Amino acid sequence: MEQTSKILVFLLVVFTFVAIRSTSANPAPRGSVPLRCMVREYTAYQAEKPGCRPQPLLVDACYGLCDTFQVPALRPPFKHSQHKMCSYGDTVEVTIELDDCDEGVDRTFTYLNARNCVCRKCSPENTFCLGIH
Repeated sequence: MEQTSKILVFLLVVFTFVAIRSTSANPAPRGSVPLRCMVREYTAYQAEKPGCRPQPLLVDACYGLCDTFQVPALRPPFKHSQHKMCSYGDTVEVTIELDDCDEGVDRTFTYLNARNCVCRKCSPENTFCLGIH
C-alpha cells in the first residue's frame, strides 16, 4: 500500500511540473504558427505593356505573418490594437526586355522586387490598407 502511495505522489508531482512548465514556458496557443515575414517568389504575374503580348513574370514579394493584437481598454475606443503587416523592407528595380512586342515599341519593362521583408504598420502611401493603419 505504501508503495502505491509513493507512486501516486510521484505521478502527481510529475504531472503538476509538466502542467506548470507547459503553461509558463509556452504562452502561445497550441497549434499556433511561428511568426515569419520573408521573401517569396511568385509566378502568377504577367508583364503587360501596350504594344506587347503579356509575358509571365517571376516576382520576389513579401509573404508571412507578423505580430498583431487587439486588447480591451476601459475608455473609448475601448480597444488597443496593433496591426502589422509583412511588407517590403528594401527593394531593387528590375528591368527586363519583353519578348513579343510590335515593331517600334520599347521592349523594356521595369518592376520592383523585394530584397528583404519587415513587419510594419500599413502605410496608405504605398499600400492599399483597407482602412487599417
